[in-house]
Amino acid sequence: MAILLVELFVSIGIILLSCELFANGVEQVGNKFGMSHAAAGSLLAAVGTAMPETMIPILALVFGKGHVGEEIGIGAILGAPFMLCTLAFFLLGLTMQILNWRGKRNSLTMDVDLKAMTFELKFFVPIIFFVLIVSLIGNRTLNYAAGVVLILLYIFYVKKSLGHEGREEEEYCELFYFGKYLKMPCNGLCITCQLFTGLVGIILGAKIFVGSIAGLSALLGFSPLIILYHFPRDGPLRLTVNPFMDHEKERGVFATRHHDRPNRIGMSIVELLSVEGTTLSIRGVDVINGTPLLDIKPYVFHFDHRDQVRSGWVDLAMRDRPEIPFTPESLHR
Repeated sequence: MAILLVELFVSIGIILLSCELFANGVEQVGNKFGMSHAAAGSLLAAVGTAMPETMIPILALVFGKGHVGEEIGIGAILGAPFMLCTLAFFLLGLTMQILNWRGKRNSLTMDVDLKAMTFELKFFVPIIFFVLIVSLIGNRTLNYAAGVVLILLYIFYVKKSLGHEGREEEEYCELFYFGKYLKMPCNGLCITCQLFTGLVGIILGAKIFVGSIAGLSALLGFSPLIILYHFPRDGPLRLTVNPFMDHEKERGVFATRHHDRPNRIGMSIVELLSVEGTTLSIRGVDVINGTPLLDIKPYVFHFDHRDQVRSGWVDLAMRDRPEIPFTPESLHR
């Protein structure tokens, strides 16, 4: 679990840094082509901000296994708008507050291009409802036709965005990162190198992110697990045994989980800690190393949980001896 969480946070850090690098390069492209802030933000910066949620579904479908990859991809697609509408606004406000505290902003009021913003809201909100209706209908031919319509609409949007005129006070003041830290000139080749580096970082971070999410989903999906294993033949076959919780009286072997039983099959309910490839780390197993594992089954609460349970002689033993010491030696008595 700890390793997966570290991978998750590292991947998020890589994605954020790569997006910053990519967005900075995009801003330099807008500066080179003399684009207004509104046009650069709508067309170029949007590519950088949308890159992670675009790459994660693609990589989840390509590298994910079975339905897990599909569910992660669909979750990334559906979760991105909710993230932008909730956490992104919070982070934007928090960033402005911090910059104001540090004296880098004179006011907490954002200076936005209302004309460009109004156009984008009027343009994209109806399109969102259009996509939602088409997806609910679920007709393949309609889906392809809607795809063509969306491409044409985006071409129209690009044309309209390029027509936004910049305000007189607009200027690109962001430093070119490769120029600031690597002393590279701000030319087309160096800007392309920075864009490519940011893109590679986004892809790498997204790939690590998908892997860690898949591992965490396995942990969050089922815990505990039921494992079945084969006891080693280190004792005689007996129909009555002295269980470690009640040494004073013999019990029928089928009323215990003793290893000296006819079929030598044991069962334990264990806690799943982590999943690393094909290796499961568990806690709470009461077998020795090298015990052959027969099967792994998920513990399903709706099927396996019982409210009214009687455990026979075990209930009496727990009542009379609430603190029963458990040692490996007690299993062989």
